[in-house]
Amino acid sequence: MKKTLPIIFILCLLPLCSSAQWYLFPGKKKKAKTEVKAKDSLKVQTKEASADVFEIKEEAPVDSLVQDDDIYLFEDVDQIRITLALPLAAGSEKPSDNFIEMYCGALLAARDLGEQGVRTSIRLIDTAEEEIRREDIEEADVFVGPVSLNDVRKALELCPRGKTIISPLDQKCAPLADSCALVQCPSDWEAQIDELIRWVEDDLGMLDEVILLRDSTIAGNGDQTNYLIDRLNASHLRYSTTSSLSKVQFNKLLKYRVIVASDKDPFIASSVKEAAIANKAGIAEITLYSTSRAKTSMGPNIIDIHNANARLTSSYYIDYDSKEVRTFVRRYRALFDAEPGSFAFQGYDIVRHFAFQCDKWGKRWPKKLSEQSGKGLQSDFDFRRKEGKGSKNTAVRRVCYNRDMSTTLK
Repeated sequence: MKKTLPIIFILCLLPLCSSAQWYLFPGKKKKAKTEVKAKDSLKVQTKEASADVFEIKEEAPVDSLVQDDDIYLFEDVDQIRITLALPLAAGSEKPSDNFIEMYCGALLAARDLGEQGVRTSIRLIDTAEEEIRREDIEEADVFVGPVSLNDVRKALELCPRGKTIISPLDQKCAPLADSCALVQCPSDWEAQIDELIRWVEDDLGMLDEVILLRDSTIAGNGDQTNYLIDRLNASHLRYSTTSSLSKVQFNKLLKYRVIVASDKDPFIASSVKEAAIANKAGIAEITLYSTSRAKTSMGPNIIDIHNANARLTSSYYIDYDSKEVRTFVRRYRALFDAEPGSFAFQGYDIVRHFAFQCDKWGKRWPKKLSEQSGKGLQSDFDFRRKEGKGSKNTAVRRVCYNRDMSTTLK
């Protein structure tokens, strides 16, 4: 059970106006930047970010000034103004531990950014106690939040021209990026399915057979199943279809790649169990592929997931064996006297990634977002700009639940 932060700590960080400025860790003097002049005399500013727990992969040429028919002009930001809109309910009897934790992760990111020469200020809007105003969005260089789908819709109605809102949690917000100035952080189930198909293609050997384990019920054949089948048919994979592994006549000379296709958790759970039993009994050598929904459908007991030799695509995964994660946990404990959970990692990853984007590309960073991917502690970032003004994250992690009960990232 997570440790609740002391009330005195909440009061210190959150004054009655429900906003806070982070001056505890001001940035050092910024490192010298190199200016490259393009043919039309416009200046493009670049900087190599040095980060010990965050990786930035640069892919685009620095003289790329036009993207999606929009003109990109560099405009420097000396101190990046970051605003978080989170429902902390700090003035209530039961403040939200999750969102206080997310705020703390963001504060730790601001400290680490300062140590690397990136100057930031963080302001908090407690959306459980105050409304977001148009000026709040307009004055921020990076605006993160709000959290729920309805609140994001309301915020987009207030969003000034040239500004962008970052959706930090709710995957249901993803469709809004198609037509609005929204950056969707969590990758959605479509991205997970796309990566799942690529993963099977990468793993497939000459003596492997692909089986689609498909739910035969009408309720089980929803949007996710139909999308998976469409993507599977568009791939180069040859496969057979069954509704139960008990109907398959296995050949012990072959290895089987089993893909689960269902919109219902009970079918997914039973499929995992079937694969686990077949592996344990030596009936067949199976590797089961699914989205992170398979783990959700199994609840806290994940032994069957390991026995099924499952390969799950997931928007989030924390590798606690990694040096970067261990460093973050130590720093978080030292600063807040608490254990970080997934919300702390999310706050940290988001603030660091978008602060780096703003530091590199200036105030118009959303136009360059798709040109630079990033690796966080809990999730990765690889954005694709939509036909409208928004962008969606397509980065997905490959998580291996091995039969020796280990869990690894591939």
